[in-house]
Amino acid sequence: MEGAFRNVSAVSLEENTELCGGISELELPPCPTTNPKKKSSHIPLKIIVPVSVSGAIFIAIIAFSYILIQRKTKSRNDQQTLPFESNFPRLSYADLLRATDGFCEANMIGSGRFGSVYKGIIDNGNTMVAIKVLKLNVRGAYMSFTRECDVLRGVRHRNLLKILSISVSIDYQGNDFIALIYQFKANGSLDKWLHLDTGGQDENMRYLTLMQRLNIAIDVASAVEYLHNGTDLAVVHGDLKPSNILLDDDMTAHVGDFGLAKVISNVSSGLATVESHSVAIKGTIGYIAPGLAS
Repeated sequence: MEGAFRNVSAVSLEENTELCGGISELELPPCPTTNPKKKSSHIPLKIIVPVSVSGAIFIAIIAFSYILIQRKTKSRNDQQTLPFESNFPRLSYADLLRATDGFCEANMIGSGRFGSVYKGIIDNGNTMVAIKVLKLNVRGAYMSFTRECDVLRGVRHRNLLKILSISVSIDYQGNDFIALIYQFKANGSLDKWLHLDTGGQDENMRYLTLMQRLNIAIDVASAVEYLHNGTDLAVVHGDLKPSNILLDDDMTAHVGDFGLAKVISNVSSGLATVESHSVAIKGTIGYIAPGLAS
């Protein structure tokens, strides 16, 4: 035998417990055998299983948080993009649901292309209001809403229907919900008074006297004159008809429904410029100024 272990008796390996194998003359214990395949397959399983479960839980939490943040951001952005949010107080969907007894059909007092109108009670039963719920699935409904708010936030006149509040929220099904809350006019629209139901379903309604008709005409003319000349920006109603003229307890007329209105600037200089974003002149059985068609 060659090398350092040529003289085995001269070598002392006591207390070297980690030594194993080697030549038989050293009388070292055999080295333990290992199975590399078994070791490599067993250790990763201990790591992969908890990591996979933890990763799945983490991804689920991130996805859920993302959905919540997106919904809150959407609602916040909707409110921030409304230019009139500081002009009108807000009511929630739940408030209006209670006010109208669940938007029941018995409380519906009218319906049009862009929305349905309900009567309701707010302020703990102290105030009767008319609530126009927009049909957001109808094209142009949202534009009608923004246009009406833009017009009415800058005008004040006793013969214009006043917006008391608005609601921009989400209903219980997760759908967008928008409503306008108006003053309630007990005597309804002029259209109903001009075309009475001969069946006598409403005993409180009667034919208008000549003086009442004259006063209503004066009220409407006063409102229109104010819209055209009483503010810095002239407003063209665009859909003036009996169904858009509401009568209060004293039969005073109030012009409403400005969904097709147009705002015109620079009237005093003779250079009229239409500032609204109406997509087209809409049809109406009421009065439309000839200038709108040009």
